[in-house]
Order: sequence, then structure tokens, then C-alpha cells
Amino acid sequence: MPALEIIDLRVAFGPVEVLRGVSLSVEPRETLGIVGESGCGKSMTGLAVMGLLPPGGRVSGGRIFLGDTDLLALPERKLRELRGSDIAMVFQDPFTSLNPMMRVGRQIAEALSLHQGLSRRKARRRAVEQLEAVKVPAPKSMARKFPHQLSGGQRQRVMVAMAFACHPKVLIADEPTTALDVTLQAQILVLLKELQEQQGTAVLLISHDIGVIGSVSDRIAVYYAGRVVEHGSAEAVLKTPVHPYTQGLLGALPGDTERLVSIPGRPPDFATLGAECSFAPRCAHRFEKCSIEPSLLAPAKPKTAEQRALEHDFRFVDLDNTEIPGNVIALLPEKAARKHELVPVKLLQNVLVVAMSEPADKKAANAARTAAGCRILPVMADRAAILRAITKHYGGEPPVQAEEPQDTEHTGACWLVQEPGAGARETMDD
Repeated sequence: MPALEIIDLRVAFGPVEVLRGVSLSVEPRETLGIVGESGCGKSMTGLAVMGLLPPGGRVSGGRIFLGDTDLLALPERKLRELRGSDIAMVFQDPFTSLNPMMRVGRQIAEALSLHQGLSRRKARRRAVEQLEAVKVPAPKSMARKFPHQLSGGQRQRVMVAMAFACHPKVLIADEPTTALDVTLQAQILVLLKELQEQQGTAVLLISHDIGVIGSVSDRIAVYYAGRVVEHGSAEAVLKTPVHPYTQGLLGALPGDTERLVSIPGRPPDFATLGAECSFAPRCAHRFEKCSIEPSLLAPAKPKTAEQRALEHDFRFVDLDNTEIPGNVIALLPEKAARKHELVPVKLLQNVLVVAMSEPADKKAANAARTAAGCRILPVMADRAAILRAITKHYGGEPPVQAEEPQDTEHTGACWLVQEPGAGARETMDD
């Protein structure tokens, strides 16, 4: 059972919906990253789960389950009992979240006394232990200080200590590293991961920084205009984004290109959203079907190695049904074959035919040429078949991950998602 499950959540301010049917779930010990630009509804999701919507905001539809408890059906008194104990939140700015009139140790102790019934003395002792757990220097002395006497990183550690004090089942971390420098960001993220593993907490990590999200998340949900437009494993979303907006976010990251990609236009006005895809006015791939906003769609199955070979004009070799002479195998050292996943297939005069899963990989091709000491001709083969062939001809144990499972949960809210090789799939190469 998921630690937290959100089903078709809708939040409105007056007649304007700012969350438009959000569905998410997070398992114990899992980190779900929520990413998107400012104003897309990320923080509003966390506040709705906590029952802390700003004045004028209301949940207009959907369900929120903490385990098997429907949070939206609870009276305020019961919800208050769960906040800080079963579900906790770390806010973006610890300086405004902490009480400036109370010492930080007392603020942590207050949560322990309220939710666990500890005496004042035991609660204060536990508060010091919590500060020590989050690696605050001199925790006894730090517990007696007021928030303004701490640095930004120390204040955020106090917030993390307070959030984990009662061993919550779910932690919502809303931009916990935004106000910190890069070094402190890394320290806070490592700290969150360590405490999560110790306590088995499910973490909902909210950020506008896709780099931060990708470094710690197991799965990623990309928000745009109050909806989830892409959802899947962190690896799938970052390496093979299927929605044009996600591709735009990744294209804006510094990398090998001299010029960064920008997303044209500006975020939509929620009050004027119609039936069409909310990203359509900014999308370079808009076509007739975009007049209707789609639900999350599963991408088409990835192409086989044989299909990719035909598409890129490479020869395909079925290694499972190809006999390779021992004298040909001996031409390529085992170390190079295993490191770069290469299999020599045949020798044509002084040219060695080498099977690769990506024949266009120049680094692997150069390594094969250097190791074999002759010219090579790259051909394409299925990666799993290459790994089986390496085990067969060079010996050793078969690799644990010989097959690469397809991420069947990778989805995107774009009609182009179901058209592999077209539209949205091409934007990263444009």
C-alpha cells in the first residue's frame, strides 16, 4: 500500500482551478520528485495534503489517502493530530517557518510533547538528540539559541530535525535547498536521504531545480499549469523525456552546447485555460490534435535493435544465431569486450566486424580499434544478446542486468508521446 496516494486532486480559488486533476502516489522509503516552474501547483499540492491551503483556497475534488486514512474526510482536530506525527513538512524558508520568540530546542521539544506525550525533560533531551542526528555542531548549545542566531544551513537542519522528530510516515520537503549555496544543498539532500533510510519515510520532494530532483529521486512527476504532464522513473524522465515541456527544461540545463535552449512564451493564465493542451501556445510541435488536452499516455514500445539498425543504415547481426570462430574472439581482448560491451563477429581481410548496441558510439569504436590493433566495421546487435555472447565466449558469470526492463509507468500528457521518433521525441536533437 502506498504511504501517500493522491487521486484526481483539484484545488480552486473561487472559480479558478489551480490544481486540475493531480494523481500521485509514493511508497515507503521512496522519494518522489515534483518539478516545474514557479506557479505550476507544486507547493499547492503539498499544502493541500497537509490541510494548510491559503485563505480562499479549497479542495474542489479528489481524494488524499495517508495509508488507508482519507485525509479530506477528517475533522480539523484529527488532522492536527496527524500533522507533525504521521505526516510532516519542511518549508522553503526556515527563517519564516520557525518561531523567532522560541529557542530552537524548545520548538522541537514542543512537537515531541504534543504528539508523543513526553515530559518536558525527556522532550528536551530528545530534541538535543535530534539536533545531533542532523549533524548540527554543539547540539546542546545550539538547542538554547534563537533562530536568528543560526545560519541558513543550521536553520534548515533544525527544520529537518523537527520534521523527523516523530518518525513520520510521509515527509513533504518543499524547496528545502532553494535558499542555500551548492555545498549546503548537497549536505541537506544527503541528510534527508540518510534519515529517510533510517526511518523508512516516504518523501515528496518539491523543487523547480530538475538537477536537484534528478540527483535524489526514485521517480519524477513534471508539473505544468496545475497538472502532471510527465511521470516515470527518474532515469526514464531524464534520459528519454516524452513531453515537450520536460525536454525544454532539460534543454535549458548547461551542457555540451554553447547556447542554452529556452522555452518561448510565458506560463498560462489559469483563469483563461480552455479545453486545448495548456502547453500548446509555447510548443513547437503543435498540431490539430492539441485542441484537446490529453490525459497521461504511455509511450509506444521502444524500437528493437533490428528496427534501429534499419533506421540508421547499420547492418544488424543476430548474435544468438551466429557462430563466431575462436580465432576471431581472440582478436579482441576480454577486458575491452566487457568494458565497452563489444563482440567480434568476423574478420574480413584486415577489417574486424564488431557487434555493438550503439555503433555510432565513437568512444567505444575507438576503444575496439585500439584493442584489436586493426580497422573495425561496427554493426548493430541487441544489447542483451551482446552480453550473452560475452559470457559464452569469454566465460564468467552472466551479468545480473542482461535485460533492460521497459519502464511501463513512464507516461506523458502529450499526443506525440505515442508516436516514437516523431515530434516531441526529436526536440532534444533540434
